[in-house]
Amino acid sequence: MPDRIPEFIIQNFLSRHTEPVPLASLPEDEDHCPICLQPYTYSEQCTHPDIGEGDPEYPLRIINCGPCQHVLGRRCVERSIRQNHAWSHACPLCRQRWLLPRHAGRSELLADIRRSLQLLAGMERSEVTGRGLDEIERLMLRSEERLLQTRWL
Repeated sequence: MPDRIPEFIIQNFLSRHTEPVPLASLPEDEDHCPICLQPYTYSEQCTHPDIGEGDPEYPLRIINCGPCQHVLGRRCVERSIRQNHAWSHACPLCRQRWLLPRHAGRSELLADIRRSLQLLAGMERSEVTGRGLDEIERLMLRSEERLLQTRWL
């Protein structure tokens, strides 16, 4: 069973990784949610958290999540994330990760840090090579980038 996504992470994702889309900017054949097939309506007040079943569906674009920039209905996005199923961390259309599973990101980050420390430990102070430093710098920059991503907040 996948890890339940804490509410503060869901709220962070919704506020930092989605944006409302004006209906006029959508192609004619994309005037409805591709998941529930309900027609979109547009509201200037696109607020979270979850709206009720009777409320209209409005379009959200996924942003800052790699190549995924799908436009989906707000209710479907929220419902998908909150369902706590195997794909709750990913786009229902392309399966691009929106949220890192609970420990996956930490494991990758820890592996990079350990590799950097091994490289440093294997070098004599006077023997610092450009290639070794380049790899350490690459690993540390990648670690920094992951820690600064808003998906970690």
